[in-house]
Amino acid sequence: MTYIRKLEIMINVNYYNVKEFKNLREMLEETEKKFGDRTAYFVKSKQSETFTKITYKEFKQDIDALGTALIDMGLKDEKIAVIGENCYEWATTYMATVNGVGCIVPLDKELPEIELENLLTRSKAKAIFFTDKRKEAVINISKKIDTIKYFVNMTEGSSEHNILDFKEIILKGKTLLKSNNNSYINSVINNEEMNMLLFTSGTTSKSKGVMLSHKNLCSNVAGVQTLLKFDETDTFLSVLPMHHSYEATIGFLTPISVGASVGFCEGLKYITKNLQELKPTILTCVPAIVEGIYRKSWIAIEQAGKKEEIEKVLSQGELSVEKARTIFKNIYEGLGGRLRLFLCGAATSAPEVVKGMRNFGVFTLTGYGLTEASPVVTLNQIENYRDASIGLCIPTIQMRVDNPNAEGVGELVVKGPNVMIGYYEDEEQTKAVLEDGWLRTGDLVYVDDDGFIYVAGREKNVIITKNGKNVYPEEMEVLLSLNKYIKECVIFAKELKRKEDSTVAVSIFPDMEKINEDYGKISEEKVLELIKEQVREFNKTQVSYKVIKYVELRNTEFAKTTSMKIKRYV
Repeated sequence: MTYIRKLEIMINVNYYNVKEFKNLREMLEETEKKFGDRTAYFVKSKQSETFTKITYKEFKQDIDALGTALIDMGLKDEKIAVIGENCYEWATTYMATVNGVGCIVPLDKELPEIELENLLTRSKAKAIFFTDKRKEAVINISKKIDTIKYFVNMTEGSSEHNILDFKEIILKGKTLLKSNNNSYINSVINNEEMNMLLFTSGTTSKSKGVMLSHKNLCSNVAGVQTLLKFDETDTFLSVLPMHHSYEATIGFLTPISVGASVGFCEGLKYITKNLQELKPTILTCVPAIVEGIYRKSWIAIEQAGKKEEIEKVLSQGELSVEKARTIFKNIYEGLGGRLRLFLCGAATSAPEVVKGMRNFGVFTLTGYGLTEASPVVTLNQIENYRDASIGLCIPTIQMRVDNPNAEGVGELVVKGPNVMIGYYEDEEQTKAVLEDGWLRTGDLVYVDDDGFIYVAGREKNVIITKNGKNVYPEEMEVLLSLNKYIKECVIFAKELKRKEDSTVAVSIFPDMEKINEDYGKISEEKVLELIKEQVREFNKTQVSYKVIKYVELRNTEFAKTTSMKIKRYV
């Protein structure tokens, strides 16, 4: 079943007209012509405490120089890996590689050395660009594998034996360009072949290599903008790792397509500081970041003795954006004073937090995607949204819900120009998820009468109780995590010794800071009893087959991917 026409009939969806570029080089060239003197990036050097500006003209010049040098180094049509924290050099390496050299392989900067070695071997990368933080691991790996010809340190002032310096390669490329070396400028791009190889985070199994093309990414960048409007006046704060497909498409490529600016966050603990410095309009993030900001905002309200006053105001109905920014001026100014959008991906956001942030003056729009779809499939709009929903299907994408049960829950299957070429050197896995262009997502969803889509959970995580009912852990986890004494939780099936109808269990990482604040130092037994009481209260809101019968505590956070998804199976 496809919902595109249904949406147009049932609700007034505002689709924006957007130009779709053939490839990322065409996108960059048009932006450079229109907005060459505008700021592309705000960056900080080792020597500076303030952000400096790099224009689109300078960005394009550096890309052309780097691409020319890489071809001169014999890397035409080869795979080039990049690993490190978000930075201008990362962005330049990516664009130079895909726009005329070969295939980029963005790697997770948090990868253990053994896994980094594995992915470099699997990808057959001939060069790797890295930052100082991964230098030791890269040097160790260079002694074990001989397939990599070039090692390039992107960190400023880090030239040493056998490791090339990023800026020196740029200078070499500019010299080549001046001598009329047009090998890069004149290179032909095949818009439908693999130019991007992205390895999934592998939360439940070995990471897969997703093969993407210029067509995939350009269609997705355009598709996103049919539902959300961006322009050259926007400034993005880049927080999520750029190797992640969501940040790459929304926080990196989308700004280039409209001539917007990007500032690189210096780390999660510096978000507040960077918000004040850059005053961004858009922050791409995961729910954990928004939830953290939301909780801190309410703590500030309580400490100011205004909780009852604010609750009374909010009980009278939802505030307009303008009124919210006036009432919550301190909170809004604390976010920089220009922020208009939190764009949330990677996990489901709690509806209470989505609505709460809107009442503070900032729209929080949740979407859905997966690397295999480049990645965005659905988005909420500013004009049309449901707080508990992942939004509306992008109009360039077809979707259906396969094998829905009595509640309308079934697997989401999608088709469109954004769907991947396949998995790298894995025909069996490709056939398992791709059939006639349709991508099986493995995610269970249902659709309301207005065409808004809701995630029930991952197909592989569904708990089937002894009385045959389906329990979707992710839905319950979002709600349970709203409890102030629960920091993280995972709901799972547990076989109990007693014969009961339900085997629903939960593992909880308690918020000890909040517990100590409210109860002082209490024993582990008392903490467990407190948490069990919270779960009992939660159970009162659930139907009988969803009641949690077993509670266990843990004293450490759950292992997570760099996109902040909990690894359910490790």
